[in-house]
Amino acid sequence: MQGLELYRKAYHITHARNLRSIASHGLLSHSRVRSHDINIEDISNPEVQARRAGMADPFHGRCVHDYVPFYLNPRNPMMYCKRYHSQDFALLVLDIEQASDLEPLFTDGNAASGGTLFGKTIATSYRADEVLRADRWNWLPDGKRQRCAEVLLPATIPVEMIEMVVSKNQHVQAYADEVLGLPTVVNPGLFF
Repeated sequence: MQGLELYRKAYHITHARNLRSIASHGLLSHSRVRSHDINIEDISNPEVQARRAGMADPFHGRCVHDYVPFYLNPRNPMMYCKRYHSQDFALLVLDIEQASDLEPLFTDGNAASGGTLFGKTIATSYRADEVLRADRWNWLPDGKRQRCAEVLLPATIPVEMIEMVVSKNQHVQAYADEVLGLPTVVNPGLFF
């Protein structure tokens, strides 16, 4: 897929309306957004969020909501479910190596799924390699879960750690450039 640097970059999906808050506070975990009473445009699935709220990582015992989630492949089931709204979304791109000091956790699928493995190295995510590289996930065994392989970073990600913003259109690109002052590109191929 054009523009996708598997295992080097990670992608956080957010609504463009959240970019001003991110500029002010950084990219916050679900828990921090709630505890600081920050008003955001929440694009997540409430059922998935309910599962994540009750899950802890196996290494530190932190709630999954205490992490900022990034996907290894943004063209995943979550983005597909939200495809009719993706013209208003921004992908915040993170260089995984640059985030290594934050002690990221890696998964081989959606962190809210019971069968997902967590690890301290990117090698954990290699278990989902076939699904992450495929054009489609729905014909592969366990494809829906694995296509949502994640990089989880604790608590707050400073704006300076975001390498670039990718949008589906020039409207969101211009807004992201104005609000965040980061490199912005239009790449509809990373969206549905």
